[in-house]
Amino acid sequence: MGRLLDAFKAAGKELLKDEGVRKGDKFEKFVEEVLFPDEDYKLIHKTIKTDLNGRYVESREQPDFHFQHRNSSHKFWVEAKFRSQLINEKIEWASSYSQFRRYKKFQEQIRPEKVFIAIGFGGWPDDPDNVYIAPLDNIQYTGLYPSKLKPYEIRYAPVRYQNGRIF
Repeated sequence: MGRLLDAFKAAGKELLKDEGVRKGDKFEKFVEEVLFPDEDYKLIHKTIKTDLNGRYVESREQPDFHFQHRNSSHKFWVEAKFRSQLINEKIEWASSYSQFRRYKKFQEQIRPEKVFIAIGFGGWPDDPDNVYIAPLDNIQYTGLYPSKLKPYEIRYAPVRYQNGRIF
């Protein structure tokens, strides 16, 4: 009986994981098509999420998107995260401290380009209640209070890019 219960628990976790992946995919599509549309932003790179032919692809540890603003030719990276609820009154945008450090290290390697974290919060992944796009340089923690994200709230799509800022 214990094995059967363990199997049900494992299946439940897998379903939840799959749901999280689906939500993430939908939010990434929202970021790519609504916030950074092709007419304003060239898509240089989109990180794949799976292995290829059973081989681990190291570039999947990079942020989700590499864009180039068409008017200024500035290039920047965007990591998309959708969260539906607060944990300890914070939006836990990074799944671990090691993930957070990996993005910080990547940021240092690609300077002067910037990394931005696009966070969709509440609502639906393809229509979030709130969207924030914060420069990774200004983020020091894996969990962020919504009040600290307020300056980075996006109210209109598509987003505007000017002098290294997204608004």
